[in-house]
This record gives sequence, structure tokens and C-alpha cells, in this order.
Amino acid sequence: MDFFALHIKTGFETQIQQLIAEKLPSEISVFCPMRELMIRRKGKTFKETKPLFPGYIFVKAEEITANILAALKSIPGFFQILPSNKNIKPVLKQDMQFLDSLFKKNFTAHISKARFDENDRIEIIEGPLKGKEGLIVKVDKRKGRAKIVINAFDKQHFVDLGFELIATTSQNQ
Repeated sequence: MDFFALHIKTGFETQIQQLIAEKLPSEISVFCPMRELMIRRKGKTFKETKPLFPGYIFVKAEEITANILAALKSIPGFFQILPSNKNIKPVLKQDMQFLDSLFKKNFTAHISKARFDENDRIEIIEGPLKGKEGLIVKVDKRKGRAKIVINAFDKQHFVDLGFELIATTSQNQ
């Protein structure tokens, strides 16, 4: 079975995922990778789950047949299977393995636990960012987000993942 990326209308990931599951229940399985982020609105902070790649969902199938493509095209908000409907290619196995390393279950990247060392470098204690510190290009301590670069689908993608600050190692002195 291969994975295919679908470009869809941003903000309608859940609805389109449900429509695909209803129209093609036995041919393909569909999922939308998600991430947990801490959001601050009106002075209150709460955990929110958002799509990892807004405007994209994934399907798992043996192949994309003409019937599957026709069914997908009939769904409002579906644009194309990447790279294009005329040149359908599965997502590379190494790209899917990397994405899979971000998730524990339910295709959701949970909030990592982190601290900062005496040189103000982030250290990930546990979570999806553990072992991926070299991919972090920007850290926002106030929002609790680390921007990582993901090389997938023949492009570089910058994605914010959440982290929770545990303690800094300088506090242990």
C-alpha cells in the first residue's frame, strides 16, 4: 500500500476527510496529520489541535484508479492528487517514515517537553521533537513553538510544533 497526498481546500480537512471515507470506504483509508499547539486568546491559554499541513490530507491505497480519481473529483474542495492529477505519484517511503516518527497515535504530533541549557539552546526531553533538534530553525519561547524544516514531497516545509517548557539546566546550579 502506498500513501498519496491530496491538495484540498484549506480549513475543510475534517469535512473532506469524512466525505472521502463515506464515498470510498473500502478502496482507500484517509487521514489528516495533526499537531497540538498551545494557543493564547483573550489572556487564556489552551491546547488546540490543528492540521500539520493545512490544505493537505493523505490517503492510503494500492493505487489510484480512474474510479477513485473520479470519486475524489466529485468531492467539493478537492483540488488534486500531488504532484498533479495527470502525474499521480505516491509519497516517498522515507517521507512517510519521517512523518510517522512525529506521531504517537491518531496521526497527531503531541506537545514535546523541553528545557534550555546554559547557552540558551533547546533540549527536547520527550515528544515528537526528541532527536530532531537539528531540524529546528526557530524557537518562540513565549508561544511554546519550535519551527522545524521538513524535507518532503520534493520541497522544504516549515512547520510549527508545540513544546512545553519544563525547566532550564541553569536553574539546577
